[in-house]
Amino acid sequence: MRAWKVINCALPNNLGRRVLITTCIMDVGKSCSIYRNDLIYEMEALSKKSSEILFLRSIGRRGERVSDFAEVCGNMLLDMCDGMPLAIIVAANLLARKSEEITELKMLGKSIISSTKQYPPTKGMTKILHMSFADLSLPLRSCFLYLGLIPQDYTIKKDRLIRLWGAEGFIPRTNRECLWATGERFFNELISRRLIQPVFDYTDDQAFGCTIHGVILDFIRSMSREENFATRAAELCFGPFPCDTIRRLSLDSSNEDEVVTFSARTPHLSRMRSLIFFEDVNDEEEMHVPLSIRASVDILWGFKLLQVLDLEDRKGLEDHHLAGIGELVLLRYLGLAGTGIRGLPEEIGELEQLETLDLRRNWYFGTTLPASIFKLQKLKHLLLFLLDVDVKRIRVMHELEEANSFADGSNSLRMVAQLLRESECLRILDVRLGTSPVTSLMYFFREVVKSKLHSLSLNCENFDDKEVSLLVDSWAEVTAPPENTFDPPRVELVLLDLPLGRVPPNMGSLSSLTHLHIQLEQAKAEDFHVLGGLINLVLLNLVANNCFLEGSRFIIKKGTFLHLKVFSLLIRDSWMGLEFKEGSMPQLQRLWRTLGVITARDRFEYLDVGTEHLTCTIVHVMINCTDATYSQVGAAEAAIRAKISEPTLVLSRINETGMKDEGQLSIQQDEGHSLDWHKDDDDEMFKAWEKIGKSSLQSIRRKRVLPSVFL
Repeated sequence: MRAWKVINCALPNNLGRRVLITTCIMDVGKSCSIYRNDLIYEMEALSKKSSEILFLRSIGRRGERVSDFAEVCGNMLLDMCDGMPLAIIVAANLLARKSEEITELKMLGKSIISSTKQYPPTKGMTKILHMSFADLSLPLRSCFLYLGLIPQDYTIKKDRLIRLWGAEGFIPRTNRECLWATGERFFNELISRRLIQPVFDYTDDQAFGCTIHGVILDFIRSMSREENFATRAAELCFGPFPCDTIRRLSLDSSNEDEVVTFSARTPHLSRMRSLIFFEDVNDEEEMHVPLSIRASVDILWGFKLLQVLDLEDRKGLEDHHLAGIGELVLLRYLGLAGTGIRGLPEEIGELEQLETLDLRRNWYFGTTLPASIFKLQKLKHLLLFLLDVDVKRIRVMHELEEANSFADGSNSLRMVAQLLRESECLRILDVRLGTSPVTSLMYFFREVVKSKLHSLSLNCENFDDKEVSLLVDSWAEVTAPPENTFDPPRVELVLLDLPLGRVPPNMGSLSSLTHLHIQLEQAKAEDFHVLGGLINLVLLNLVANNCFLEGSRFIIKKGTFLHLKVFSLLIRDSWMGLEFKEGSMPQLQRLWRTLGVITARDRFEYLDVGTEHLTCTIVHVMINCTDATYSQVGAAEAAIRAKISEPTLVLSRINETGMKDEGQLSIQQDEGHSLDWHKDDDDEMFKAWEKIGKSSLQSIRRKRVLPSVFL
C-alpha cells in the first residue's frame, strides 16, 4: 500500500481520468480508495439461470438431451460452483469428458459428494480444481504441477514446455507416437479442460503457448508445496528455508533478489535436479546485467545432479561461463536459446545423456559446432540457428527426432534427403533452402514422401520468381499423382525474404501444403484465385507492398480456401477492403488485418472488413501508428469498431513510439508536408512498414522450430 500511495500522488484527481484496479481482496480495494468519489464495485456471482447457460455452452450440449444421471451430476457441479464463471467452465469440461455410461457417471457423483464433505461451501473453486486434478492421468498430473514453476502472467511457448516435460520424464515413451506428439496431446488436453489458457498469433493455426489463470496457478503451487514437487526462488526470499530436498527450482533471472538468494543458498541446493530461468524481456533491448546476476552463472556447474538446465533468454551469459559444463554428466536438457553466446566448448561432448540442445536466437553464434557434439548419441532435439552443420556426421545421431537450420553451404539438399532416408526417428525438420538444381529438389521431395515426418518447414532464402517456380514445379511433379501418400500433418513454405512478382500459377497443385507465408510486390485478384486452389491450406500469411484492384476490395469466392483456419493480410500502402462470398473460408477461425492510419484517414467512412459471411471467432486488426496523431489513431479504432460487431474484435497498436502530437502535425502542415504515404517522400513510414512485413519472417526464425510463433 505504501507503493500505491506514492504512485497515486502522480495521478490527476479529476473527472476526466480514472484508474481501474482489480483485486480479489476487499481490504485492498478499500485501501486504494483515497478520495471521496472513489468507487468500490463488488462483482456479483452469476445468477442461477446465467450459470446454467454458461455451463451448457461450455459443455457443448445446449439443447441436447442427456441422461438423468448426467443431469444430476451437472446440477451438483453447478451448485458447487456457486456462480463463479471459472469454476463453471472447468466443471463443465470435466463433465463433458465423461461418457454416458452409468459407471463413469457414478464415479463422478461419488467424487462430487466426497469433495462436498471435505471442503466448506465457500471453497467451491477448490473443490472443482481438486476433482479436475484427480481426473488427470498420472503423467498429466506431473505435467500440470510442473506449471507451478512458471511466473504469473508469463506466456510459455508450447515447444519449450513439451521438451521440458520430456526431459523430466513425464511423457511416457511409446512405440506408437514420438515424444513431441504425446506432449502435444497432453498440452491440448489441458487446454480442453480449461486448466491452461491458449495463446495464438497469425503465424500458426495452433496455440503457440499458454498462460495460466491466477486462481489455477495458486492451486497448482499449493499442490506442489504439499508434494514437494517444485519450488520457486521467490519462495526462498521470504520465510524459512524448506526442510525437504529441493528437486526443481525456477527463478526470475532479472530479479536480483531472487538471484542473490539463489547464490547464497547453494549448499542447500546440492541435490537439485532441475533449474529453470525465466526472463521476459525484449530481445532488442539493451539491458544492464548486475554483477550479482553475472556471478551466479559461475556456480551452476557445481550442481552435479542436474538433469535439466534451462537458461533461455538468460542475460549476461558469456562463452567463458560454459567452462566446466562437461561435469554435468547427467544433463538431459540444455537450453541456451537467446543467451547471446557465440560458441560451445569441446567438453559439450561429455554430456552423453543429453537429449535436447537449444541454441536458437543466438545472433552472433559462430558458423560451426565443436566436433565433439557428434558424440551425443542420445540427442533427440537439435535446435540450431544459422549454422552450417555437417549432415553426414549428424546421421550418426540415430535417436534424433527434431532438427532445424540445415544451411545450404557444405550441405547439399541431397545430403538432407539422405538423412531423411536413413533416420527412423526424425519427425520434425526445418530446412533453409538455398538454390538447388531440379534433380536435387525432386530427389528431396521423393524422400519426404517416403519419410515418417510429422512436420516439414521449408524456408526459402532470397528466392526470386524463377527459383520459386522451379521449386513449385519440382514439388508438384512429385506430389501431383492422386495415389501419392505424401500427406504429413504439417507442411510449411516460407517465402518472405524477397517480394515475388506473382504467385506461381501451378502453386494450387501443391495439395500437401498446409501453411504458407508469402510476400508479393503487388497483390492481384488472380493471386487469390491460385491460392484458393490449395485444398489443404490451413494458414495463409500474405504480405504485399501494394495491390491492384478494379474495384475497392478483393472478393473471396465461394468454394475457395475450404480448410483455411487463419488468414493474415498486410497490404503496406493501402487499407484494402475484403468481401467474403457466402461459402468461402467456411472453417476460418481467425482473421488478421493491418491498417496504416495515415493511408486510410480519408476513407474511414466506408472501410469494411467484410465479415458478414464468415464463421470466424476473432478478427484482429493491428494499427500502425507511425507518424499518426493520437486523434487519428483513435478515429481509426472507432471506425473499425463501428464496422465490426460480430465476431470478437481485437485491436492492437504497432509502433506507438512513432506517434506525433497535434502540435507536430500542425507544424508539418504549415511547412507543406503531405500526410499521405509515398515511399519516395517518406522513408520513415516505409521503414516502419518494412519492420512489420519482416516480423513474420523474424518470428519464424526466432521463436520456434515448428516454425515461428510470437505474441
